[in-house]
Amino acid sequence: MSRAGLALLRRLSDRTGLTSGLSAALPSPLGGHDRGRVFADVACAIADGARVISDFRVMGDQRELFGPVASVSTAWRALSDRQGRRGRLGQAPVMRPG
Repeated sequence: MSRAGLALLRRLSDRTGLTSGLSAALPSPLGGHDRGRVFADVACAIADGARVISDFRVMGDQRELFGPVASVSTAWRALSDRQGRRGRLGQAPVMRPG
């Protein structure tokens, strides 16, 4: 299945400032993945039809198209870290594996 549209959407999120805005609003762990990049990639995957977080793996499996992408477990950690915390983006929704 082609992911060209997803690659364009990811690039659009970078060019419009979504990724950098999320990066500025969400703290990232030292030496860890940029939380803004992780959340922007999850948003792109959802826009591409992902129904569960493990669908996010599609991007990581195509490194030559997307470059470095966080693992599914890193995406879960980022979501879990936001759950129940308030920041400039407000409270994140509760997400469950499935």
